[in-house]
Amino acid sequence: MARVLIQFARLTRTAITLPPTATTLDSVNGNFVTNDGSTFLELNNASGGTRTVSVQVPEQVDQNLAVTSRSYTLLNGQVGKTGIFPREVYGGQLLVDVSGTGVTAVAYSTR
Repeated sequence: MARVLIQFARLTRTAITLPPTATTLDSVNGNFVTNDGSTFLELNNASGGTRTVSVQVPEQVDQNLAVTSRSYTLLNGQVGKTGIFPREVYGGQLLVDVSGTGVTAVAYSTR
């Protein structure tokens, strides 16, 4: 199956931005969200255990060396934000993976 889209909201100073409905991260197929270079993620772990969320780095260095994904460890009950993700490193889509069930995400951008 295909990766599942993470809901996205743009922040603006001219209005209050209500959060979109959180997306449950898919531990089998993974998730994605558009990355405009100002994208950040809000992660919520309600799994009952510790989870790792990883954002893939699709680029290679020195012609063919893979770069390790950026990983974040969330304890049960933790809610946190991370970002921004430069397009030059992470590309136009963030590819997000999670180590198990029970984690939700919302994406925001300031552009």
